[in-house]
Formats: sequence, C-alpha cells, structure tokens
Amino acid sequence: MNNQCVGCKREVSWGQKNCPFCGATQNHFRHYFKVTLVVAVLIAVGAIAGFQYFKIKASQHNQAITAQLESRLAESSLQIEQLQSQVTSLNKQQQQAEQQLQQAKQASSENASESEQRANELQQKLTSTEQELEKQQGRANWLSRENGRLKTELDSLKAQVENLQQQAQQNSNPPVNNTPPVNNPSSATQNSNGTTPADQDDDTTSNPDDDQPTDND
Repeated sequence: MNNQCVGCKREVSWGQKNCPFCGATQNHFRHYFKVTLVVAVLIAVGAIAGFQYFKIKASQHNQAITAQLESRLAESSLQIEQLQSQVTSLNKQQQQAEQQLQQAKQASSENASESEQRANELQQKLTSTEQELEKQQGRANWLSRENGRLKTELDSLKAQVENLQQQAQQNSNPPVNNTPPVNNPSSATQNSNGTTPADQDDDTTSNPDDDQPTDND
C-alpha cells in the first residue's frame, strides 16, 4: 500500500520513515513541529503585543475618562461653589427683605398712629371751629338784633328831634296880637334880676336841644 510523502507529496511505500526523494520524515508531528512552534511563537508574540496594545489603549482610555471625570468634577465643584454663593446671596436678600418688611410694618404702624393722631387733632379743630362758628352766628344774630333795636331807637330819636325842632320854631315865632298895647308902667321896668320878660322867653327857647335825650346804648 502506497502513501504520499509529507514533504513532496510523492508516493512512498507504507512504513518508510523518510522519503527517498526529498528525505522528509514521514512523522506528521515531527514534520509540523517547527511550523507549529513558529506559529505558536508568532501567536504568543501577537498576543503579547495585542495585550500590550490593548493595555496601552485601555490606559489611554482610562486617562481620557479620568481627565473627563476630573474636568466634570471641577465643573461640578465650580457650579456647587456658584450655587453656594447664590444661596448665600439669596439668604442675604431674604434677610434684607425681612428687615425691610419689618421696617415697613413699623413705618405703617407709625403712620397709622400718626394718621389717627392727626385725625383726632383735625376732629378737635373741627369741633372748635364749629363751636366758634356757632358763637359767631350767635354774635351775628345778636348784632343784627342790636342793629334793629338801634335803628328803631334812632328813628324814635329822629322823630323826637323833629318834634322838638318844631316846638322850638313855634316858640321862637309867637303869634302877633292885633290889640293895641296897654301902657303898663310895670311892664317897661325890668325885673329884679335885670332881665325883661322877652329876655326870659329867649332864655327858655334858646336851647331846644337841651331837652333831647342822649343815646345811652
């Protein structure tokens, strides 16, 4: 029974260890050992190189991820600081707003008390003004009554003056007597006080205003 050579692929007799043509051993393990060893070495070198490459890439990737995480962490810390500053400013604004609210409440209470006090003062002034107005109205009524009374008295005094003037005119112009005068020696003589009867009549009628009553208001 013939068999093919492992090396040159020619027919050799079964059981021969070496090929008579190429001299290759017919043991498959020994024939492929070197090739297998070389392939195994190449595979090992490739595996080691691949592992190193993968390790380098993994480290680079880890470094990139670490850098990204650190940058994100820095940004997050910066945002946290900004938020803390904003919270602090908001707390200050809230405190200021509370203080302003308290001041506004105090001012409103003070304004309310001042307004109430002002209203009371105005009410008192209004009451005093009304009382003064009532007094002035009463005084005006009294003055109007006094004016009417004085006008009435003035009219009566004018009437009395006119009557007295008429009486004085009548006394100053006596009626003429047509009878002849009688020679009476006693009429030609003066009285014991040195005045004639005509002088006495003149004295009685010379001051008609002496009988006028004075205005004792």
